[in-house]
Amino acid sequence: MDDEAETTPSDTGTTVDKPSLEIIAAIKKLRNGRAPGPDGIPAELLKCAIGPVARTLHFLFIRVWRTGHIPSDWRDDIIITLYKGKGPKSDRSRQIIGT
Repeated sequence: MDDEAETTPSDTGTTVDKPSLEIIAAIKKLRNGRAPGPDGIPAELLKCAIGPVARTLHFLFIRVWRTGHIPSDWRDDIIITLYKGKGPKSDRSRQIIGT
């Protein structure tokens, strides 16, 4: 798939001047007071600088889209099983949360 992405011509009509409304809306929907993800950045910090954050993310997403090269950190997932007080503690197969 990476070979195909490298041979596909770039879309020169895509602008990177302004962040898309989807990125801004996604940042605004983040819930305050939650633990930050693996990057250690809390939602409140992203919201305080929504303009620069949205522009930077938009630039990054466009670059990934054009090159087809997905950062390896984006491909990895951390799966943690949690006991929610129902059924035997040893059976957590249906209680998986990905972060």
